[in-house]
Amino acid sequence: PLERRRLMSVLHEASYKVGVGRNPDHLRVYMATQKLAVAGLVPGGFYEPQIDPEARSITLQPTRRSKGKNVFKVSRKRPNGNATGVVVPVIDVPAVVLQQAFPDGAQTVHVVMETGRVTIKALPNDDAARERLLRLKDKLDRGTPLETGELCAGGGIMTSAIAEGLNRAGVETHCAFFVDHAHAPVRSAARNIPQVEPDTRTMMMGIEQIDPRTLPKVEILTSGLPCTGASTQGRAKNRNKTVEDHDSAGHLFIPFLNIIQAVQPAIVVLENVIQFEKSMAMEMIKRMLKIWGYSINMGRLNGNESGVLERRTRMVMVATTGGIPVQIEGLPLEVAPSNRLNDILEDRPPEGFKWVNYATPAQMEKRDRDQLKGNNFNNIPLCHGNMTSIPCNGANYYKNQPSSTRLPHPTDPTLCRTLTPLEHARGKGIPESAINGCTDTLAQMILGNSVIWPGFVAIGRAIGVALLEALRIARPTPTINMHAMLSDWSEPANLVFANHPSSEFHSSEPGWMNDSRFNGTAGSQ
Repeated sequence: PLERRRLMSVLHEASYKVGVGRNPDHLRVYMATQKLAVAGLVPGGFYEPQIDPEARSITLQPTRRSKGKNVFKVSRKRPNGNATGVVVPVIDVPAVVLQQAFPDGAQTVHVVMETGRVTIKALPNDDAARERLLRLKDKLDRGTPLETGELCAGGGIMTSAIAEGLNRAGVETHCAFFVDHAHAPVRSAARNIPQVEPDTRTMMMGIEQIDPRTLPKVEILTSGLPCTGASTQGRAKNRNKTVEDHDSAGHLFIPFLNIIQAVQPAIVVLENVIQFEKSMAMEMIKRMLKIWGYSINMGRLNGNESGVLERRTRMVMVATTGGIPVQIEGLPLEVAPSNRLNDILEDRPPEGFKWVNYATPAQMEKRDRDQLKGNNFNNIPLCHGNMTSIPCNGANYYKNQPSSTRLPHPTDPTLCRTLTPLEHARGKGIPESAINGCTDTLAQMILGNSVIWPGFVAIGRAIGVALLEALRIARPTPTINMHAMLSDWSEPANLVFANHPSSEFHSSEPGWMNDSRFNGTAGSQ
């Protein structure tokens, strides 16, 4: 009841820009409204600011005192200079008061006028951004692992890649939660991905089914939102005109944003097909993140440029708090590059592989049906061992898609095959142990939905380096022998996965060093 009475006493709320007065070095908050009089601040009267630096707020209360260092007079004005008009009270909060409450500055403030007082405080979005930065800085200063979370995580390939890159930069992480709607990939990740630890909260459900209030705060949030509504093949199959038209995936940017607002990550990493870049969903994500105080770094990641054979190209967004620039394109290789397709093929006799005849009547009928539906994907020629680049192999690669990588039989020209799961993993640079214990179908689905592992290791390292450089924290960086990393495909040296027990449940903006919160110029801050 007390809180209800307090809320009922609120007469007016507004956001005010912190403007420049006659002296450009002095900022002010200028208010001219009759609501001030109802709050007790009448023309000719006096008020005394009560400053709370910790809460970042100023309370203006009427006072009977007319003199004093911290006593200010309520001015008056008549609208439009009309001498007979109603007198409006005017309060011009000077810089000397504002700087005590907002030592790190503010562009806009939240003003609440209620019976007997006026409160000026930081906007909720500004407070949230400040809390994110302070939490991140505190953990990096103390060397505490950063908490991470992943949405639409699949088999955890991006989770492991980003964490590995951060670790190579000297930043440790701990995965707080891991979410995917499909059960089998989550169980595989709990078994094979070391970052999905026994105390990681694993959630086998769609992100739209999650109550964001139950999730813990994290410093880094990663996600690969489903691309079925954006990819060329997905739109041809589902006949959706826009990304947002897709029945099961078009709306997921909304719960994605809801979760970001709840868990308040300092860094958000999002990957998707390049067609998603131009979607309204992506535009809404970027707009809301900017409103919440994030800077947006965009780029594209190509598999061949990351040192692997598969020419998978994806858009990548890294949103940072505090204007930290993160390089996405043109990063140094994190693996010894694969030179030819033969380099990744398993050494088996022909009878050890599963061969398919793509010239059967059934296959020809399917091709004709696809063309009638508008799915006009040309059959990609069979691959040969000397190729230095292979097609993108997606989520349905296990279905022997003719538009993906296929290898000819050495003696029978009517037969061909897909890559084995191990070969598929090598083509993307993914450690083979990431699919230990998976059936071929599940392994191909996990790999087809995954990212180019070395590329996201490079992005993780770039994020770690950017954070430490912004804070000027020196950390030892692990020594990496890239050639040794890929020397033994059966037991990759670049990442050793622990076998956890399977569980059913388991940029133009100013940088940090220009921010007084972190460069030692903010007094007590």
